[in-house]
Amino acid sequence: MSLPQTWHGDMSRRAVTRLRELVQSGGFQRATAVDPVSGELTNTESRALFAALPAITGATSPGELLDTGLLAKLPRGLSEVMQEPKYVFGRELFVQSHVNHRVRDPQRPVGEYRADSELGFTHRARLLGEDDDRFVLELEGAPALLRVAKTDIYAWNEPRGVPSSGGVLANVHIDYNEPLMKAQICAAFVDLAPEIETADFTAHPDAVKAQQERLVSRLAARQRMRYAGTEGYNGNKAGVLFTHGQGICFVQRAVAAGFLQAFTRTLAFEVMVCAGRTLKTDTPHGFVVVTLRPSMTRYVSDPAWHEPLTDLRVAFFGPGWGHDRRLVGFEGLQDADTTPSIRLPELAA
Repeated sequence: MSLPQTWHGDMSRRAVTRLRELVQSGGFQRATAVDPVSGELTNTESRALFAALPAITGATSPGELLDTGLLAKLPRGLSEVMQEPKYVFGRELFVQSHVNHRVRDPQRPVGEYRADSELGFTHRARLLGEDDDRFVLELEGAPALLRVAKTDIYAWNEPRGVPSSGGVLANVHIDYNEPLMKAQICAAFVDLAPEIETADFTAHPDAVKAQQERLVSRLAARQRMRYAGTEGYNGNKAGVLFTHGQGICFVQRAVAAGFLQAFTRTLAFEVMVCAGRTLKTDTPHGFVVVTLRPSMTRYVSDPAWHEPLTDLRVAFFGPGWGHDRRLVGFEGLQDADTTPSIRLPELAA
């Protein structure tokens, strides 16, 4: 006989109440102790508690968070800000063009147009308007405005990650029903609830961006993985890896993306799983790009390099500034059924 839905809801709300007590008492980290080989929770009470928690994913609506008891109220103006157009005048976008990634002048960022350079991604294209099924963009150094198919721009700039049902990235299994994954996400909501509940998306744009930066940075900083070859769990369960595991940059990035996706609809931001390379040695490197709404300001979240949230223009500047990465491509799935909103002037040829 199946149990009624209300019973399951009551059980998860009780689990949230118990988790809140655990977080507020300072006992949460002890409760997450795992066997370093199997990744199994060593405390049977923790195992039962975490299994009873609600599974929060990137598809969980803010209203559902109220039902779980994780939040008492939502940020002011949240629903309105999520309706704001994303493709607006002046927005910086990823685009493919002939661009330079060699550091010629340590005082200038990389990614400028150069006709004699190979085709690659730059982060420095600026959106000016639309021309039928193309976007019109400006790229520093280019002899003329760029006209790029909207479908390509969407492929290079819309969110990418794992579906709400979970998935695999860099051999990391992101399962939102995994007890420790549920616990880490729910504990973060409990911890940040006072700030989330008082967030105000109707405030001045600078204040909105500052509150988002603070909250997303705090979320990303909760991940505490070690690099491959050190002590810790080296299996493939994202929830265990989050604070007890080890892995290369691509593994750490996959864990970060799966975790952050659970907060995107509540804090109005987007996640892109990115593959890149270093500028100095051309070594593969993985990281996450975060885009805040409605400002559409972009950041790099790079757990392997201990950067919870770095402004993209700084993160892609060049090794002379302590940063050493460029974009090569994207990983993960993209929701192709969603048509992004546009507010731009028409610019005919």
